[in-house]
Amino acid sequence: MRHLFYRNRIVAGLLIATLSTTSLSTTALADSSTFVEITDAGPLAASAAAGVQNTGAETATTTETAASVNSAGAQVVQGTDAMSTLTGLTGPTGTAAGTANQTVSTTADSAALAAAANQAAASAQQNSTAATNQTAQSSATAQAAASAQQSTQTIAAATQQTTNYFQQPSKGFLRTAMTLKPEVNANFAILVDADAGLVVAEKNGSAKMYPASMTKVMTLLVACEHITDLSEKLEITQDIVDYVKKEGASNCGFKAGEQVTMLDLLYGLILPSGADAALALVRRIAGSEEQFVALMNQKAQQLGISATTHFTNCTGLYNDNHYSTAEDMAIIMRAAAQNSVAATILTTRSYTTQANNKRTTGLSFSNLFLKRIDTQTTGGQVNFAKTGYVAKAGNCAVSYFTAASGRHYICVTGKTSGAWNVVSAHAALYSQYAK
Repeated sequence: MRHLFYRNRIVAGLLIATLSTTSLSTTALADSSTFVEITDAGPLAASAAAGVQNTGAETATTTETAASVNSAGAQVVQGTDAMSTLTGLTGPTGTAAGTANQTVSTTADSAALAAAANQAAASAQQNSTAATNQTAQSSATAQAAASAQQSTQTIAAATQQTTNYFQQPSKGFLRTAMTLKPEVNANFAILVDADAGLVVAEKNGSAKMYPASMTKVMTLLVACEHITDLSEKLEITQDIVDYVKKEGASNCGFKAGEQVTMLDLLYGLILPSGADAALALVRRIAGSEEQFVALMNQKAQQLGISATTHFTNCTGLYNDNHYSTAEDMAIIMRAAAQNSVAATILTTRSYTTQANNKRTTGLSFSNLFLKRIDTQTTGGQVNFAKTGYVAKAGNCAVSYFTAASGRHYICVTGKTSGAWNVVSAHAALYSQYAK
């Protein structure tokens, strides 16, 4: 049965490689005592799938009228071309190229037919004894030309409709009839196949949740997109130290007046989840935390998740208007994995900062989640990870995984109790479903 499931999932992945779709769901908020019920559109309906197939079939069976003109008798021969290009759709680029070639070919035939009509008319004037026959042939030729032109327009319209469908990218991941509902120690969970764009398993995956310090994956991504000099040094100000202490936020342990490089701040942002590093970075990049948060929300819009994700700070501290979903956090992690600097930071297990004006030896940071899950049986390698915790969010984490097969998966869990339970939840989901 398990072999049949994975075989079917591979087949679905091949189908989805040419399709893009969006999944609609309502969002709701869950607390520690309530599981959120999702009114999700759910699996792709059989009628919808049939509709897609029918669209391709209708386009593929469009009949093209071709004509070859005999120079001696100007005789029109009609034929039907097989629309192999449209039948073998391979995606937006292949479809557009095939459409262009087909349209050019049909237009050329139409022009040839029109020229033949003119030639037939001239011949009729020169040879009055064949006027009747030539007139009939000219009429037939003109009719064939009009038919070919109409066929060209029909093909172009049908192909344009199909091309537009395939060019609508999905920002999220596709749910199918094979999407599973796992037993997992978390209120929110999702496992996605990042290569195929499929939701493999989920539990309240599109429900509203508080991301806590998983927020810092977005902070990291936006920062990496704006930093131009990783060796530039920034000063940790007294108000940053005071704010971190007041909020009880996780921090790197930087001192007021300490000169720290951008690179050290990026590592401090992720490995120890330092709010002090976050604030120093965002002020340098955008001028203030508020202006940097605007960049974060702008990035969310670019990723297509602004309807279900919104940030009010760069650290993940609780705010009722600071929210996301497990699926959206997977989308953010996928984007971060595509940024070389962000990916390097997220995959690092241990790091030591440079000595500076306030210390003769650097600070040592560790990504405890990565070190802990390295001891678990997962069936592959967890490459990147970021954890988070605030009381309202519970323990949460987002991680990126490479299976033994070479496929890539992203796992997000939220509202779990205990840091080790988060590690165990990710390890269990990867070992069971990520093949």
